[in-house]
Amino acid sequence: MLRAGRCHELQPKVACSLNDPWATLGVPQTASEKEIKKAHRKLVLQHHPDVRKDDVVAHARFMRIQEAYELIMGKRQGKDIDNRPADKSGWQFHDW
Repeated sequence: MLRAGRCHELQPKVACSLNDPWATLGVPQTASEKEIKKAHRKLVLQHHPDVRKDDVVAHARFMRIQEAYELIMGKRQGKDIDNRPADKSGWQFHDW
């Protein structure tokens, strides 16, 4: 059984950071936009399914990297996950 914070010893960093997009990209929350983009590009080039054709979980890793990048960049632009302006009150209403 893995203890919290020790999964990095057994698995790649990308697989360990399911709920932390910053950890997925391997950057601190204080990282600049340039640093975030650089880390994203590096990981995409390493984990792209076309590069890792024999890796069964490459697509899942790649998607996790993409989602983390989009989430971080969306928050930087003041938007929530669904690209709407972030609601400061904590209440989210959808028009569906």
